[in-house]
Amino acid sequence: MYHFKKALTALMIVLIFAGCSRYKIHDYAIESTRKKADLKSEEVYISKGKIIYLSNFSEKADKDQDFIIMVHGFGANKDNWLKLSAELTEKFKIAALDLPGHGESFSDFSNEYNIENQAKWLNEFMEALNIKKAHIIGNSMGGGISAQFSYENPDKVLTLTLIDSAGIYKTDSDFTRSLKDGKNPLVVENMDQFKELMDLVMEKKPYIPGPVFKVLTEKKIKRKSIDQKIFEDMSKDIDLTDTLEKIKVPVLIVWGKKDRVLHVDNAYEFKNKIKGSSLVVFDNTGHLPMMETPEKTADAFLNFLEENKKLSE
Repeated sequence: MYHFKKALTALMIVLIFAGCSRYKIHDYAIESTRKKADLKSEEVYISKGKIIYLSNFSEKADKDQDFIIMVHGFGANKDNWLKLSAELTEKFKIAALDLPGHGESFSDFSNEYNIENQAKWLNEFMEALNIKKAHIIGNSMGGGISAQFSYENPDKVLTLTLIDSAGIYKTDSDFTRSLKDGKNPLVVENMDQFKELMDLVMEKKPYIPGPVFKVLTEKKIKRKSIDQKIFEDMSKDIDLTDTLEKIKVPVLIVWGKKDRVLHVDNAYEFKNKIKGSSLVVFDNTGHLPMMETPEKTADAFLNFLEENKKLSE
């Protein structure tokens, strides 16, 4: 990691002295990471508008490879999955989408971004790509959406992986206590709040060069109004306690023990509610295991698939 930081810092210095703006530096860093994961940006249209997604689909792709659809959390985007995707692209066909209201996908205030609609749009996304069945992996709000989708469309789900998922709130966290005090740390309006957000969601924060961090901060601040709208919409139907008991597909639950957004106690509630589900908890990991410990998260997913295969034989 030290050598990577040193090389990346040197590259940033070269780009800065070459006259590149911080946005160009940000775009270069993102494209480099996408390339490492063998993913490229694509677009497809559903009923409400355009969905932008990352994929490794190609004519050379193994036709026998399963699809994985990755569903990010609140206020995030498709690039949250780059590190995990890099561990899986050789074995699977991957589609990591920007959910409606997020990233580069359609986003306006005329839509209601609740869990039910997001699950419906996820279904339309699969249909638009002619994906009949897939492994669904969702984080946080994306986990809630994935759980709702899997309940409604079990015939389209090979397995469901919930990573620090929304849906059950047995034990308060730093985040839920902040909400009760009238503050939503997921919606930010300045750099200090963005830094606090990074501390909240990750125990192991990745190295982010200064120019890239500034761009991420600016992009997040610009999202303030739509984030507030989406959070209000999502809060209307995000309690999935009853729904979880009705899920019939194989389920893996992954959680960070140091999650300050959704307390790890909730992971055990998920396991109790979803019959036959498996649970993996990572020490020294926060709300985003796929970014903080991508190798371990990928191993947990692959081991789960192998065990599930043995059980079905």
